[in-house]
Amino acid sequence: MLKVCLVTPLPPFESGISYYSRYLCLELSRLCETIIVSQKGAHLLFRKQYNVWRRGFLAPLNILLFLKKIRANLVHVQFDYAVYGPPMISLMVPLMVKILLRKPLIVTVHEVPPIYAPLRIYEADNLSLKLFVRYRFVRYLLVKITVFTLNLADKIIVHNDLMAKQLKKYGVKEEKITVIPHGSKEYGKQRYGACRSRKEFRILYIGFLRPSKGIEYLLLAFKRVLELLCGREKAKLVIIGGKPVNQTTPYVEKIRKLVEALKLSKNVELLGFLGEEEFRRNVLEADVIVLPYVDFFIGSSGVFHSVCVSGKPIICTRIPRFYAELDGNECIMVKPRCSLELAEAMCNLLVNSNLREKISKLLVNKFAETVWCKVAKEHITHYYRLIRKEVGK
Repeated sequence: MLKVCLVTPLPPFESGISYYSRYLCLELSRLCETIIVSQKGAHLLFRKQYNVWRRGFLAPLNILLFLKKIRANLVHVQFDYAVYGPPMISLMVPLMVKILLRKPLIVTVHEVPPIYAPLRIYEADNLSLKLFVRYRFVRYLLVKITVFTLNLADKIIVHNDLMAKQLKKYGVKEEKITVIPHGSKEYGKQRYGACRSRKEFRILYIGFLRPSKGIEYLLLAFKRVLELLCGREKAKLVIIGGKPVNQTTPYVEKIRKLVEALKLSKNVELLGFLGEEEFRRNVLEADVIVLPYVDFFIGSSGVFHSVCVSGKPIICTRIPRFYAELDGNECIMVKPRCSLELAEAMCNLLVNSNLREKISKLLVNKFAETVWCKVAKEHITHYYRLIRKEVGK
């Protein structure tokens, strides 16, 4: 029987990868024997789950020592630059697994670093990100080390063609790269239902509370929406999310103060991180979901895929992680950092129920094939291909 070992964080670790892996591992465990090597303190979600590492300098060593004790056909590392520690420490995880263990290795890359500065310097909320944004040579060095590390892997999984194209451009071997879309959360028949009895529009933001998410522009746009509605309709902005694990700036407090300064306290709810049922309920109660992100990293949005087949219309910004997977017909795209354009888009959707329904259905149809059960089956196919290739050597 196929036995796969996945190295990944799991909830309550506040990272997009932890939630990605939760859903992926749930489906994989139904298809093969799955061993999960996660961080200490992770929720025990799986029968063969071992919480052995903490984020920091010792994470690669702790992971390596544990992997030496187990037997598996291959190791699958979920990789991001901040998950296991600072960027260089995180890169050591797949590097050490391949060089010292010599087991078949698959790496899922959740973000490709650009050579250009993906943010404005004041939007960087931790030291590693500040150095990356400020200095081109830091970006260049990180890309070179990333390419060296990934070329050691037997297979590299990315979520869209733009990510694959960028890795090839950097020098990652084309034959190693495969595209498997980010899994999408299912909502079933409820997604088109009217799950609310209130008489107000409900706008929903989901994501970390950090400068790269553009929440200030959302608040300014929402203030404008209330002015345009002129009291004819009531509206509420619901914000789901909290600070990321590596944030060192007091950004959440800044957002609270901005809500007060704009006199929006009665119209804005900050709910923090939510459990599965509460998250689902808030999504189904929303009229519009807004993702006003401003970063230009190359990747795929886990938040977007958690709601894209919910039957709710989405407004997002023209940034790589969205335009890599969307053409603008199945959502409304606006310019990043432009609160006026965002306000206009929000108003157009709120007052036009036909438009909301039209783009919602287009969105569901586009991503129906990316639900987690189907994405997991694609992974299994590539696992078997790699094993057959290793046996044939």
